[in-house]
Amino acid sequence: MELEEMITRQGILDALASYCRALDRMDGELFDGLWHAAAVIDYAGLYQGDAVGLRKYLWETHALMAIHSHQIGNVKIECDGEHVASEAYVTVSLWTLPDELGAQVEVVSRGRYLDRWVREGSSLRIRERVHIADMQSFRTLSSGRTDSGVARDRSDRSYQFLEPGA
Repeated sequence: MELEEMITRQGILDALASYCRALDRMDGELFDGLWHAAAVIDYAGLYQGDAVGLRKYLWETHALMAIHSHQIGNVKIECDGEHVASEAYVTVSLWTLPDELGAQVEVVSRGRYLDRWVREGSSLRIRERVHIADMQSFRTLSSGRTDSGVARDRSDRSYQFLEPGA
């Protein structure tokens, strides 16, 4: 494997991790920086359009949740000259806001992101994404908690922890 391909692969892994971070921390600036200006996105049956519309859709949907967590695994990357594509398995866990009786539902979705990437300077941007939801489950939470310092914005402890010199 050549150095340029290794750099490309690491760039994709970093971008996928940043996508999860952007959603879980509701970090619009981070989210916006991941997409090519002409990105085409298809979240089968949920959303079709561009990255601006996807952010609006996701922020509105996630605002209806108490908390959420996105994880990426099993990433397959194909690099052939200018053709750069990946398949990444994704697991998303979302807790709904408590209803009038205090009950919450956990939604767990397991699926895949199929992405085509384009180079913009030293960065890789998503030019096309297809999201496939392989399976979903719903269960009533009997109990749940989060640690202090968890926030869906830049006040989350991770932002201070990852700052240079922290």
